[in-house]
Order: sequence, then C-alpha cells, then structure tokens
Amino acid sequence: MSLSALGVLAHLLASFFWGAAAPLVKIALETLPPFTFVFLRMILALIILTPFLLPKIKKHPLKKKDIPMVIIAGFFGISLNIGLYFWGLSKTTVIDSSVILSTTSIFTALAAYLFLKERLGIKAFIGTILSFLGIIVVIGEPLLTNGFFKLDNLIGNIVTFGAMLGWVSYTILNKEISKKYDSLVLAYYSFAFGAITFLPFALKDILNPFFYLSLTPFLIFAILVETIFATIGAYLLFIWGIKYISATVAGVLGYVNPIVAILISIIFLGEKLTLPFIVGASFVVCGIVLVELRTFRRSHNH
Repeated sequence: MSLSALGVLAHLLASFFWGAAAPLVKIALETLPPFTFVFLRMILALIILTPFLLPKIKKHPLKKKDIPMVIIAGFFGISLNIGLYFWGLSKTTVIDSSVILSTTSIFTALAAYLFLKERLGIKAFIGTILSFLGIIVVIGEPLLTNGFFKLDNLIGNIVTFGAMLGWVSYTILNKEISKKYDSLVLAYYSFAFGAITFLPFALKDILNPFFYLSLTPFLIFAILVETIFATIGAYLLFIWGIKYISATVAGVLGYVNPIVAILISIIFLGEKLTLPFIVGASFVVCGIVLVELRTFRRSHNH
C-alpha cells in the first residue's frame, strides 16, 4: 500500500474516531459535568503524551516571545472550542452539533479572507452565504419545531456555533506559530493550558472523593475512549496522514466525521431528522461543495 493510500486511511480513521466519539460523549454528559469531563480528558492526554514528547520539548523549548501567542491560541483552540463544544453537546443533539461543526472550513476560509488577506472567489463567497443561511436554520431548528418549549436545544446550538468559531480563531492564530514548532508539541501546550483553564470548574468534583465513587464503568470507558481515540489517536493519525495527502483530500475526508456521528446518533440515540434540519443541512452541504470545488480546482491547477 502506497504512503498516499495510508495517509487517506489514517484520515478516515481519525474522522471515524471523532465522529463515533460524539454520541458516546453525549450519553456521558447526561451525568458528568461537561467541564469536569474536559479537564479529565486533558489531564489524561498530558499524562500519556509527556513521556513521548518530553525529549522534543527539551530540544525545542518555547521561546519567551512566543508564549503569549501560544496561550491565546490555546485559549481559543482548547478552552473555547472544546469547552463550548462539550457544554453545547450537553444541551443539543449530536445531529445539530455535527452539522454546525461541519462548517468550520467555510468560516475558516472567510476568516482567512478577512484577516490574512487570502483570496475568496465568487463561488466560495456564495458557498459561505449558503452555509451561513443553513447554519441559521439549523441553530433555530428547535424553535421552528418545538417553539419555546426546548430552549436548551437552541442554547446548545448557539454555544456549539461559538465552539466552531473558537476553532476557526485557533486556526488563524496558529498559522504563523505552527511554522516554528512541532505540531504535537503545540498541541501538548494547548492541552496543558486547557487543563489549567478548566481546573476551577472541575475543582469541586475532583476534590470530592465521592465523585470518583460515582464514576460508573461506562463513564470511565467514555473518558478513556475520548482521551485515547478521539484526542491522542485521532490527532496523531491526522498529523501523520497530512504529510502524504493534499489539504484538499484531507478536507473532504474530514466530512466523514459528521456523517458517522449523525448515523450513530440516529441508530443508537434515536435522534430524528426534522424538516427544518434537512433544509438547513442542505444549504450547508451546497455551500461546502462550492468552497471545496474551488479549493480542489485551485490545488489541481498548481
């Protein structure tokens, strides 16, 4: 098997891990506070990664001038992105959350145009507008189907949208700093900063001995799966695979994530596709296709 084929396989596995983890996390969040879950996830990831990354960290220590940017990027990429994602998922459906997060590439392209002065063609602009309209429908879907009786779902959708914007901000901020340091080392620093920011919210639980007694085998399993597969495993596969495939292919393979999450949620969680969701998701898909076609043609011409 060629390296490019292995790269595709690595990204497919990473997307599958991320997508499959979402329904598992959704169930766990019914009893486990979201910020405590994230804190435990970050701490476990740090414990597992430290022995492997310590030599790299010692060899390429963080320069003082880069510390503020690493902290800011970590705040957006971990504290806001993952924190808001878990909080949002505790209130909304996996289906809504997956579609909202699938527009990350759209809003990243828009942010790159606004802040990095990268080109945004007419098709990409139309695609951004379509996706934005679709996201408004998906976010407002709880109101359209249930009126004001399920405000938690609406709040969860809005919070998830904020999580997506957090990742977009992280991507833009990380563009320059990622050229100076190893990607895994930057991820390690982000995890460390994330753990610190979530500590005040998790302190009440982690200092309570009865909290650990309340952790059922399923919750322990969910935390371990989220840490080993959806955090460390998926990220390692993504970083390794991107060396052998184009960014365009990586972007397309990334859409396996929401597809897996939605299918599992429908089958095992009993979540349903409503008409407003289907309309909004259709707009999002059309917008993504327009942007990805533009990216594919641009990379093919080069």
